[in-house]
Parts: sequence; structure tokens; C-alpha cells
Amino acid sequence: MQSLKKIPIMEGNVIWIIRGVFIASIALQAYLLFFIKRKISLTNDTRTVSVPKISGEEEGNEDITFSEYDKRECDKLIKGIAIQLAITLFIHVKWNVIQPLIIQAITPIKSFFLKPLYCIYLRNFDMIRPYENNLLFSKTAEKKEETKEEEKEIKKKKKKED
Repeated sequence: MQSLKKIPIMEGNVIWIIRGVFIASIALQAYLLFFIKRKISLTNDTRTVSVPKISGEEEGNEDITFSEYDKRECDKLIKGIAIQLAITLFIHVKWNVIQPLIIQAITPIKSFFLKPLYCIYLRNFDMIRPYENNLLFSKTAEKKEETKEEEKEIKKKKKKED
């Protein structure tokens, strides 16, 4: 963010280029999500997954197909893009801030590598559903915790020896 302040963004056509890239980025995200939604309906995966019920009245889990679960997740992502667009445009129009446009323009790249739907339907990876169970870098986090515990044990042993 600090490096963006040093670039003369408000001069000439630079601002229009940034706006164009932002709009193209949002359009690309929307296109990819509608493509994924179409691919979900064509695939029609009938395997089932147990997820918490949506309605707040009843507690428990419901069994739905992978296709239905993926459609729900895709709808969540589409709503997220709409909210992202509204907030970013409001900030840009109200306060004339350019940085959020630049940051949000790289979102499709990040989504392509990190969002489960993109990984499954565009990159042909197999992922566990529900997606909350797919912990990115989970092994790394576990190793860090184990390393911290080992360091504590080593320090305790050193104190006992002294």
C-alpha cells in the first residue's frame, strides 16, 4: 500500500487504466463463477455430504449432494463479488481512493489458487467437502505447534540441568 502512494496514479490516463483493469477483473470473476455454476449442473455429482442446516430453527446436519453443496458455495461467492464491487466502488467514488481498486484487481488470481470451487472445476483437483475441512497449510501449522512444544521441553530440561 505504501509503495502505491509513491506512484503518480492520479495523473493522465493511469486512473482510467486502473478502473478498466478493476472492471475487467470483476467481469472475469463473474464469468468464471457462472462457468463453474454451469459445470456443476452438468456434472451433477450425486455423492452426499453432511453439512449443518441452513435454517436457524433446527439444529443438526442435513445430507445433500456434492452438486447442491457446490451450488450453494458458488452462490456465496457470487454474492461476495457483488458486495466487494459495491464497497470498493463506494470507497472510490466517495473518497477518491485508488488503492482498493488495485488490490481488488488481483483477486481473480488469488481465487484461482485458493478458492476450492476454482480448484475443483477449473484446475481439476479433488477436494474434501465441506470446504471448511480443507485447511490450507494445516501441516505447516501443526509442525509449528510441535516445534514450539519441543522448544519449551528443551528449555525446561536446560533449566533442570542448571
